[in-house]
Amino acid sequence: MHIVDYKAKFNSVAHAISSNESDALAVLGIVFEESDDAESSDLVTELLEGRVVEEGNGTMEPVDLPKIL
Repeated sequence: MHIVDYKAKFNSVAHAISSNESDALAVLGIVFEESDDAESSDLVTELLEGRVVEEGNGTMEPVDLPKIL
C-alpha cells in the first residue's frame, strides 16, 4: 500500500507533482505479509475500516497515522 501526502498549499496530488518542488509530496510504502496474528490483522483493519477506496484514482479518506504507528 502507498500513502501519499502533499503540502497543504496544494489542492491536489497532481498540483503538487506539477509544482516540481522536491518537497511537495511524500510517499510512504507499506508491505503487508499474510498472517494469522490478531495484532497484525487489527492494524490492517484500522487502516482500512470505514474508508472507501474510489475505483480509478485510488484515493481514500484520511488515516490518523500517529494513532496506528
